[in-house]
Amino acid sequence: MAIGHSLHARNVGQRSVCQPFTTTWFGKLLEPATLARTGVPLAAILIPAGYFFSSAGRGATQPNRLILLIYAGAVALALGVVALGIGLLS
Repeated sequence: MAIGHSLHARNVGQRSVCQPFTTTWFGKLLEPATLARTGVPLAAILIPAGYFFSSAGRGATQPNRLILLIYAGAVALALGVVALGIGLLS
């Protein structure tokens, strides 16, 4: 199993864990719930995509600018988890 596949499976598992809490705890607060509901799966897409596309190409010895997708995925994950935590505490 390649490392990208195992990371994707782990992140999909995190989404299935986060999904019930957003519908239960946030109620009608649309924006934080949407952020918590979409942040984790968005990160599950962006981080492996950044890893793959930044190293794609013939003879690449350094990552290209698409490595910024990894940082965007990390930000999406952080925002989603923080929004989920706020929803769980409130």
